[in-house]
Amino acid sequence: MNGKKLLWITLGCLQLGVILFFGYRLFEEYKELEYRESKKAALEHEKEDLHQKIEQRRDFLDRLGRDTEFQDAVVRRQLGYAKEGEAVFHFQPIQQD
Repeated sequence: MNGKKLLWITLGCLQLGVILFFGYRLFEEYKELEYRESKKAALEHEKEDLHQKIEQRRDFLDRLGRDTEFQDAVVRRQLGYAKEGEAVFHFQPIQQD
């Protein structure tokens, strides 16, 4: 009887150890999952911001390519050309035949 009781206690302790070990591993994996989900949400937000920046720059380049008044305004603003009151001349590109 004493040997059987010792066997059951040993098996119970072993099972408890296994449960504790896997419970701890499960808890650690859950924390890792939460971290990765929060990182994913942050990256999704950053991705949306980058898509907005891309759209803004695409619109800017498109407008810069077709709107001469906008080109003049950009040149004045970014490069400091043409002060107020000065005339801005537009030259047509020379076409070579």
